Amino acid sequence: MSTSSVGAIMGSFNLGTLANRFSSKKLLVSAYLIYPAALILAYFMPTIYLFIIPVFIYGFANGILIPNIQTQISILAPAEYRGAFMSINSSVLRLGQTIGPLISGIVITRLGEGWVFCTGIIFALATALFVSQGVHEMGKLEVK
Repeated sequence: MSTSSVGAIMGSFNLGTLANRFSSKKLLVSAYLIYPAALILAYFMPTIYLFIIPVFIYGFANGILIPNIQTQISILAPAEYRGAFMSINSSVLRLGQTIGPLISGIVITRLGEGWVFCTGIIFALATALFVSQGVHEMGKLEVK
């Protein structure tokens, strides 16, 4: 559990450096592409001890993604509605944290453990595609 948090700390700690080099959109797409890489690694890890590597990588992607999304919401949301936008973001995040394990449990019981990884990979790739094609370029992580 702590390995993912350490990865998130490292990702968010380096977000400023990454944001100076890459646009916010590129960082979002990159994070969504790091997720499937971590899941593929996790699926093929030969021992539980090596499992910390993909978990760290997954956490690193979280450290890039979540602060990036929150910053973009605070930049793009009109000042008078900013609190509402942040609240909706938090609610959707909690909804995902609630539904994700339920869906994973259904996938495991119906299709098997390997399909949980496949489902996560498909979802992350679909989200990366959506962001790359459906979200306009936002520029760097800075207030304009």
